[in-house]
Amino acid sequence: MAKTEAPSSYTEIDKPHDKCAVVGAISFKGRDVAKDIVVSLAALQHRGQDGTGIAVVRKAGEIGLYKKQGLVGNVFARHSVLTENNLFGFIGIGQNRYATAGSRGLESCLQPHVVEWEGRSLAVAHNGNIPNEILARIRKELPDNIPFKSNTDTEVLAWRIMFSKGDLWPEKIKNALSGIEGSYALTIATDNGELIGARDKYSIRPLVVGYTEDGMILASETRGLEHHMEKVNHWEEIKGGEMIIAANGNIDKIQFARRDRTARCIVEPVYFAFPTSRENGFDNSEIRRRMGMQLAEEFPIADRNTIVCGIPESGNHVAEGYAEKSGILYRSGLIHKDRYGAGIRTFIADTDEQRDSLLEYKFSISEGVRGKNLVLIDDSVIRSATSKRLVVALRKAGVLKVGLLSGSPPFVDICDLGIDIPDKEKLAAVYKKGEHYKERKMTDIAKRIGLDYIRYLSLDGLVKAIGRKKEDLCTHCLTHEHPIFDAKTVVDKTNCFVTI
Repeated sequence: MAKTEAPSSYTEIDKPHDKCAVVGAISFKGRDVAKDIVVSLAALQHRGQDGTGIAVVRKAGEIGLYKKQGLVGNVFARHSVLTENNLFGFIGIGQNRYATAGSRGLESCLQPHVVEWEGRSLAVAHNGNIPNEILARIRKELPDNIPFKSNTDTEVLAWRIMFSKGDLWPEKIKNALSGIEGSYALTIATDNGELIGARDKYSIRPLVVGYTEDGMILASETRGLEHHMEKVNHWEEIKGGEMIIAANGNIDKIQFARRDRTARCIVEPVYFAFPTSRENGFDNSEIRRRMGMQLAEEFPIADRNTIVCGIPESGNHVAEGYAEKSGILYRSGLIHKDRYGAGIRTFIADTDEQRDSLLEYKFSISEGVRGKNLVLIDDSVIRSATSKRLVVALRKAGVLKVGLLSGSPPFVDICDLGIDIPDKEKLAAVYKKGEHYKERKMTDIAKRIGLDYIRYLSLDGLVKAIGRKKEDLCTHCLTHEHPIFDAKTVVDKTNCFVTI
């Protein structure tokens, strides 16, 4: 079969990126958990690819640390890595990091962070973000002689815990998190033999716990528990404002912050979370399929000669739902993503220009598209660089008409709560006029991408597919409605790698 090559990327460069995955594990029987942590990190690779690390508590209370740039499978490819670095312990935490522009290549920013002071130590891993003006305030409250090793909010949080009031670690953590606004899912290992998980009061970033016969496992999503299911008796979400503490054979929970409302990140089920991870009683693949069904209700296609095709990989489940509901023919094999570009990946590119140059990695397009009308379906349309080049290639391959349906509304704002969404002026749905941003018309977006038309699922349709109440979701990137700051508050929306 002849093929036309279309530029693509090995990773989803037009998508938002979650900045981290966190995990933790404890064995009350003294079993080594380092391998369990590595397995969970590998399962959560989709949440961060720049670097990975683990910290373990040895029986003497000493904390061992190893972190390095690269994918989990490469960093821990040799079994001897754990032995050579004496990474054996009955408690441990880990993190995968997604780097934001300008911060790649800084191993000091990798997590976990281990802080030590006057004979006490703890390790902290963090998924989320503390907005810059809040972070600046809490950093000023710390002593001047702290030996910072990075410019991350995670290390600031770790030192805040160290210097907070209290003799016991849970008390210090509770006091440290009191009054902090932002998003965080934390896994913490202490020199006193405790594994602690904590989640912000809004439940913005996810965190789940799996209970095992000899302890517990923490993970950003249930995908991180899947390879331990023979050990996990049951699992549940950590609630907003809740802390879970495992130590000395006991597991306790405390509510350290009052939950006035929840503001779960709406992008988690749309794109971030692994298809088999559970959300509100459903696999995320089912939620995405329902997004497609909602699209079919809102934008039915009358032309029965049209073929539905998902943009791989993230659009496939949405496309399946659309085809099921609409009765339009679905073809999954017309566009294939090249999986052999792993040696040079787009996440290492600091600038949009570098990302776009790496689009030379290919989509393979079947000759079966010639003479067809296609409706491309994706879960979201953010920057549109991939879509634009894909449409050019489809036209060259002989496609007569190309439309694009998005399983989420237009992205109109960036995020300061833990999601790496591009600069506002890079978003496909907005443009800058003078000092203000305005939303583009659908016809203008379609023209810029080279499409015959583009349509977006409504916010109500997306909320219905997810199965939660709109007021329980953070929709800031879609509506400008911030869950923490009101419209009059000026927020420095840069990224989690602050310069103070």
